[in-house]
Amino acid sequence: MEVFSNEIGCYSCERMWKLLANVEFQTMPLNKLYHCLELEVWGDLQPISLFGSSGNYFHKMLVEEADLQYPIELWPQDWYNTDVVANGYHRLLKAYKMGVREIRVRHIPEELLMQAVVI
Repeated sequence: MEVFSNEIGCYSCERMWKLLANVEFQTMPLNKLYHCLELEVWGDLQPISLFGSSGNYFHKMLVEEADLQYPIELWPQDWYNTDVVANGYHRLLKAYKMGVREIRVRHIPEELLMQAVVI
């Protein structure tokens, strides 16, 4: 089961995608999400660190395979006072690497987020 997590819990990606089926996509300037590239999201690994020679091969492969037709799912984070990527860091990094200016996003309503909790 593919999951993502935050300070509240762990969420099923598949369940979230079903819940978000009727939530409209939006287009957002990619630079509004640059701050997410410096967050430690894979253990202690920052997405932006994959550009270094010591980058994690597994995540580099997932970035190369990422499909930008799918939106990046976002949730608001009070302590950052902005949106943070819930699902789609590999897509975000690929778009950044390709020089994409805008990306498709979907904001996760809090009530739907709670329905996707698995742990």
